[in-house]
Amino acid sequence: MSLQAIAFTFAMIPAMLQFHLSYAYCKETIDFPLNGHIQGTAPVLAKQPNYIVVGETHGTMEIPLLVAVLVRSASSDSKTVLCLEIPKTEEQRLKTSLKSDGGKEAVSAVLSSSHWSSKDGRAGKGHFSLLELCRRLIQEGHDLNVAAIDIDPSEIPDPSKEGFTPSKALDFARKRDKVMAENVVAVANESPGANIVVLVGNVHASLKKGMPWDDEYEPMSKHLKQMLPDVISLNTLTSGGEAWVSTDRGVGPTNMSGEDRGETPFLELFDRPTNGYSGILYVGKITAATPARH
Repeated sequence: MSLQAIAFTFAMIPAMLQFHLSYAYCKETIDFPLNGHIQGTAPVLAKQPNYIVVGETHGTMEIPLLVAVLVRSASSDSKTVLCLEIPKTEEQRLKTSLKSDGGKEAVSAVLSSSHWSSKDGRAGKGHFSLLELCRRLIQEGHDLNVAAIDIDPSEIPDPSKEGFTPSKALDFARKRDKVMAENVVAVANESPGANIVVLVGNVHASLKKGMPWDDEYEPMSKHLKQMLPDVISLNTLTSGGEAWVSTDRGVGPTNMSGEDRGETPFLELFDRPTNGYSGILYVGKITAATPARH
């Protein structure tokens, strides 16, 4: 073996160890919390089909795992599609992974894409765990599929490039939510009668027009409400903890405040939409989801 090959092998050891840790985590420690049940879901799922949007704080372990529980219940006796805030360009890779044995090669194939190189919470172990649990459900016979609904990242305006303006950023944000809504509707049309569960950031999940930074901004769920019947949009409520987020101090675990409503997660619908949501998915304490790919 040449000196260059030896040097390369030693240089790869940290990455190989990190990958092994990620793989071991995915295969050995992921499981459905709460014995597969969330209080309050039965009355919601009794109506078929369902269009349920869950708005999350990206970068937690607990929220994606609760969504896995929701998807498990929804797909136990009905076709269900889980729509994720992942670029649509990743969809074929996701579908291949869902049909795999979940082994090292399959995990490596998923994590090798540019999406999982991001430090964004959507590329964390929480979301990867959700995909692994979906793969297991499919193996167990659940009629379940996963769709990627986000816009192509190449379209994101780059502030460092000539010609960038704040108005272009606003235009992109508006376009992005509309495209995501259209992608969800396309999924619903391709799977008539299926339950559609959508996991996105809580801003995209709002049913209300306007945000502090843009009065004309229409979130994805508001668009959806105009395209699909009886859309239920849930904001996640936590008792606090940490999430993996990007702040002006850097990227990493960040303290998050919340409202303590006990240790048991539950789903609660309001009498009428409140603050842009149909109800809440109470999560309890949250912990930060480190990147799935190190």
